[in-house]
Amino acid sequence: MFMIMIAAALLVVLALEFFYLRSLVGRVLAFWHLDTEQKKIKIIKYAIILCIMGMSAPVFTMVGLGTLHVVAIGAIIDLICLLIRLIIRKKPKFLNIISSCGIIPLVLGVSIIIYGYINMHNVVKTEYTVETQKELERDYTVAFVSDVHMGVSLGIEELEAVAKEISACYPDILLLGGDIVDESTTYEEMEKVFKAFGNVETTFGIYFVYGNHDEQNYSSSAEYTTAQLENAITKAGIQILKDEAIEINNDIVLVGRLDASFKGDKKKSERDGVEALTKSIDKNKLILLLDHQPREYESDKKAGVDLVISGHTHGGQIWPGGLLTTLIAPNELNYGHIQDGSFQAIVSSGIAGWGFPIKTSKYAEYLIVTICEK
Repeated sequence: MFMIMIAAALLVVLALEFFYLRSLVGRVLAFWHLDTEQKKIKIIKYAIILCIMGMSAPVFTMVGLGTLHVVAIGAIIDLICLLIRLIIRKKPKFLNIISSCGIIPLVLGVSIIIYGYINMHNVVKTEYTVETQKELERDYTVAFVSDVHMGVSLGIEELEAVAKEISACYPDILLLGGDIVDESTTYEEMEKVFKAFGNVETTFGIYFVYGNHDEQNYSSSAEYTTAQLENAITKAGIQILKDEAIEINNDIVLVGRLDASFKGDKKKSERDGVEALTKSIDKNKLILLLDHQPREYESDKKAGVDLVISGHTHGGQIWPGGLLTTLIAPNELNYGHIQDGSFQAIVSSGIAGWGFPIKTSKYAEYLIVTICEK
């Protein structure tokens, strides 16, 4: 039934795209003084429509993404022009030029794609300060990296430069929040990316939790096995946390969760509930939860968690993706920092994203979080 609904939705979208393009292409050809009633021009018109639809069909490619942006911008421009006409009750010539020349959607669409490419390749540092009522011997600097999706955007040399930037922040701990690698990552890239982050100098260590892509779960021909992945991670001096807790400097208890997509292995049938993970933890210590996906905040609060740091959402990656996922996805926070009493949560947009090297919703980023006593 679900697949039938998806197929039906796709057919509706294709039908809407076809009828809109028939109107748009016809107007553009007429604007440039081509007689759309001529047989040759009609053939050209429908050839252009089919070409655009064909280019937009593979949405997970640069061409498909760019084409969809051009079509969507054209539709938005038409809607704005229609609203203006309804308000002023006139049909000024400049509106016809804007909606029919075809140049504006093309220029804006290409410009957005170029911006998105530059934006994803420009990794920035985002800083947060988290205050707690709990007693701490000192302030702590926590670096957080997620959603590198190695191979999508940055090369290994660029990532090594990011790792050096993080080292220069003198973090007490570095947290790797999942999806550091994915289905497009080669075995060699996998080894190199963990080696790069393993070289970050920290006071109390580097810790990793799985995302939904790290084990290449969505690939029919994985480049590496889970055993090879874990060997590369631990060889780089990084500790993997699978529904485990570790105490840091007698002040912080770091809890690392298996990802929500976890399907089970020979040792466990499902990931543990957060209350079970924190049951024996001294609640006078600050509980820092590392969970790839920003879910189950109510359970986290009840379990006495002070701070959750997650990735996964990419901040929406392609606008308006963040708005849509906020409405329909199970993620409880798309991006940023929230506080509810003593409970706080931070979601990063990640260093990269999935599928294509474009990011138009948020920055490509790593986090530096200062935890201090209030």
